Amino acid sequence: MDVVALELSRLKIAAETALLLSGLVSLLSGVGWLAAGPLGLMFGPVGLGAVMLLQSGEVDRLLRHHRVRAVHPHSRPARLFRALQQRSGLQNVSLFAAPSGQLNAFAVGDRSEAAVVVTLPLLQRFADDELAGILGHELTPIANGDVRVMGTATILTRAIIQTGVFAVLLTVLAPQTQVAPVAVALAALAAAVLGALMTAKLSRTREFAADLGSARLLGNPAPLARALLRLEGYARRLTPWWLRPRRQRRSLHDSHPATTERLARLDSYLGA
Repeated sequence: MDVVALELSRLKIAAETALLLSGLVSLLSGVGWLAAGPLGLMFGPVGLGAVMLLQSGEVDRLLRHHRVRAVHPHSRPARLFRALQQRSGLQNVSLFAAPSGQLNAFAVGDRSEAAVVVTLPLLQRFADDELAGILGHELTPIANGDVRVMGTATILTRAIIQTGVFAVLLTVLAPQTQVAPVAVALAALAAAVLGALMTAKLSRTREFAADLGSARLLGNPAPLARALLRLEGYARRLTPWWLRPRRQRRSLHDSHPATTERLARLDSYLGA
């Protein structure tokens, strides 16, 4: 693999993540100023600190919701998972199978307690190297703390929306203020839209980080690339023909990047 390309991509992703989270904090400070004046500028940093401190794991609740069961410890997926888990340095992570008929995998929790959930069709139909690529993709967010990062971004976005609504109500109910309610409403709306777009962009950025982590963990980006191609093929066949053009169009509020873009990045890690 191209080690330089991997490192440059890692630094770029880290910079994008920091910039987007800073942008959300700044937006919250901005709508805080609309609602409470200069004192409201503290809403952003105080809100960020509170969210980071108060976030708690919901691993058990999510696992119950998806009706998962533990994967047999001597099964092929379990052996692959243990090998990748050891390479990643993670300890408190369990592998579960979900009874869903869809091809899907996701991770919940953080380094203290986490789980990777893979649906049964994905466990059964994918080759060992492809499954390893997917498992590496799901272990990376746990190692990187992405559940906490995305949870923080989501809560900050909700706070931006709620504070903006509060600012509009204050302006309407206090007509003696010098700022027109329409101007406050437009500013609050712009902040809410921009916050939602930033959160979606952050989600796409962290997906690229998970792809990068899988390539680093396996020492090869090709297994994940093959798995993504198969997943895209399944999704295309399951999508009705009249919806395929709409599915192919990408928008700024998409939480996942296009498969073609993910494959191009993975290909760039191979080097010459």
